[in-house]
Amino acid sequence: MGKYHNGLKKALFDKGKNLVGEFSVRGYDETGPWVIIGGGNVGKPNETDLKKAQQFVQRKLPSYCKTDPYELIKSKLTVTEGHPNTYNVVADEILLMLKGDFVTINQSDCVGCGKCTKICPMEVIKIEHKKAIPVNELDCTLCRLCIQNCSERAINLHYSWRDAIKVAKRHSNKITL
Repeated sequence: MGKYHNGLKKALFDKGKNLVGEFSVRGYDETGPWVIIGGGNVGKPNETDLKKAQQFVQRKLPSYCKTDPYELIKSKLTVTEGHPNTYNVVADEILLMLKGDFVTINQSDCVGCGKCTKICPMEVIKIEHKKAIPVNELDCTLCRLCIQNCSERAINLHYSWRDAIKVAKRHSNKITL
């Protein structure tokens, strides 16, 4: 890992914090000889690196992690625009209702505040029966604004890099006024 973390470790130590572990992945590097070829480790950190970081936090600080109940669904349905799939899942002995696949909203956690509907630039989410539901989840540009503005942490996005490429292709045909 080199000495890249030393400054951060010292700052934490100076504030009386304990270090519970360290994690590092290769990052985009445009220093030294890498300048000549435009940088090394292009595309880093990638999806795999982010999953490893998530697993590290789950191991070291499990009390700060909220499990994603969507991961418990054994057989997922085909995504159809305008009709979000509904799944009932038991997590930690509690029955939860999830709506959506790419944009999944935990109906048990959602309080229907509407922040997600106001912030979403693509109008992917609407409020129905005092709960948020994804109605146009195939239009989601994966901006994560809904997640960042959900105080209840009721929204999750589920996509791979292949899905992200499909999103880019789908939106490349749209005309902006």
